Amino acid sequence: ALERAGRRRTLDRLAGEIPAIDHLNQQRLLFGALASALAATTLARRETGRYWSFGAPPGVHRELGLTKVAVTSLADDAVHRARSASGTAGFFSEHRLIGYQGLTLAFQSAGGDNRLIGLDAAWTMASGQDYTPPADEPGADEWVTLFRHRERLLHNELTAGLDRTFADWNARSELALRFVSAHSARRTAEVVSGELPPDLYELHCLEEIEAHAGWFLAHGLLTAEQVLGLPERLNELCRRLHQDPTAFAHLLAGAGS
Repeated sequence: ALERAGRRRTLDRLAGEIPAIDHLNQQRLLFGALASALAATTLARRETGRYWSFGAPPGVHRELGLTKVAVTSLADDAVHRARSASGTAGFFSEHRLIGYQGLTLAFQSAGGDNRLIGLDAAWTMASGQDYTPPADEPGADEWVTLFRHRERLLHNELTAGLDRTFADWNARSELALRFVSAHSARRTAEVVSGELPPDLYELHCLEEIEAHAGWFLAHGLLTAEQVLGLPERLNELCRRLHQDPTAFAHLLAGAGS
């Protein structure tokens, strides 16, 4: 999709004939898709390579399940954005995007339903089984630090006054899924930090933060000025990536290996 956006000519009423990738909305879609795809690949390879073994403790199997949830979500985001940026061509089978999206949707249920995996993981973590909320660590980047704050606060909210009845847990099910999502976002950021090019890593993290900007603002973890500045900060990252495509060209070349 990125290669095609560089070749496809568009007729802009202000700029005339320019490549599709010169449009900022294409950059946001496709560089965001690239960040999600690389995060999914890195996370899947790292976590399965590190944890896959027989007789592993329960916490390991839980994290493998949550890795599956995170990877299918990231992959679906990548394919959806790439298809959206490709226009009509995104629906043609020869470009494979529509087929890939069928797979990403199928694997949200295949191998265990993602919501059920999340709820089961949330229950064991809320019960303190092989889980301790993450502490701040010296040297962690600002994104990981924010994600750790979010995970801790959501864990506190989830477990406060929990009486372990069905009615009580049922009422907290959406909160449980938000907590698990925050846990996965933190683990993903920790895994891909240092593995992705810096601008793509920051783009991945900022998009996660922007999706929950109201929550971070409400809990005093971001200021109103920082929240309002997120869109332009994302735009600037895309401009930099567009101006220096060599920063990630080798990743595209090796994507099939």
